[in-house]
Amino acid sequence: MTSYTHPDYFGKTYQKVCVLVEGRTLAERKFYEKIIVSSFRDYGTFATEGSILFPPLEEWSEEYYNTVLNKNGYDAFLLVTLSEEVVRDELIPKVVTNTQTKVDNDTTKKNTKTTTSVSTHKEMQRILEIEMQMQMKIIDVKNNQLSWQGESVKYMDGEVGMYQFGNRISYLADDLVLDLQNKKHLMIYD
Repeated sequence: MTSYTHPDYFGKTYQKVCVLVEGRTLAERKFYEKIIVSSFRDYGTFATEGSILFPPLEEWSEEYYNTVLNKNGYDAFLLVTLSEEVVRDELIPKVVTNTQTKVDNDTTKKNTKTTTSVSTHKEMQRILEIEMQMQMKIIDVKNNQLSWQGESVKYMDGEVGMYQFGNRISYLADDLVLDLQNKKHLMIYD
């Protein structure tokens, strides 16, 4: 996790956070917002999914976002952008090597014979590595300014679906919350 706080916001503590995941399908947005909000709540911070306050029914203006957040007592707006990048995707043939050693124990003659056979099967093995990136920005609602920005990256092997990405997002969200707590940006409720 790499993050930076704007100098005007060192030590600024937020009590209520609205989390909005952008650039995803409706199902993915709801799914990932729920995971990120759950991480905030697990660590004792009040957070709400952005899709609750800003349902994806129309394009909302920046002014509208600010009005709704202020009216509902939110002081931080967390904007999350998720992306995946395939860093390695190869098909390689499966190769099997067998080695056998045969020893003849005869009193007059000692003979050792080694046989190695290499066979290549028609089966292929896929090697897939994916880089999952989460870029985050906190907008201070009162001043409508960027107060904090962070980025976190995790690598995954193999075929993955939405739920495997969800597990990785959970790890990334935990990193996010811990970073914000370490920088004293989050109010913790017990």
